[in-house]
Amino acid sequence: MLARGASPVLALARVVFVLPTSPPVPWPVVRPVSRGGVAVAERGTFVTRVWLHTHLPRLQAGSPDMISVKAPGQRVGYASWVSVRDVRFVVHERGRQRCVRDGVRNVHAWVVGEEVLRVTSEEFTPVMDFPPPSYRQALYDPFKGSSFVDSETLEPVSTASWVIFSGKNVFYCV
Repeated sequence: MLARGASPVLALARVVFVLPTSPPVPWPVVRPVSRGGVAVAERGTFVTRVWLHTHLPRLQAGSPDMISVKAPGQRVGYASWVSVRDVRFVVHERGRQRCVRDGVRNVHAWVVGEEVLRVTSEEFTPVMDFPPPSYRQALYDPFKGSSFVDSETLEPVSTASWVIFSGKNVFYCV
């Protein structure tokens, strides 16, 4: 049964997730739970603050798990799809200046937030390349600017209540 006011439903392999059109406050932590052989999203209690970025070597190699997920005290993991809440878009300016000066990309920009759900390529193959309703796309290019920007208005984006990182795309809801 879907939560009141929640839509659309994103069906991925054996897992069904409900994407909020406008997240309620506070938004419940979600984890896949099996009921009768079908996994559904349900309230949980475990929250981890993670640092996300697109892993360029995996992107260039064509790996579906191209999102690097770093949680303090844990090994770096990789995923195809990650959702986080209470998000900050972080750009370290000295790293960006080094990238522009040398002409070589390096890791200096992250999406930082509380991890809600992480899906790997074993659980999920298609990559969502369109924004869900009421979500906007955020872009970052170190050669064009010093912050993440909205893809339509090109206004800087520094925080969001909810972010879906899918492949190399970042969708956010304010």
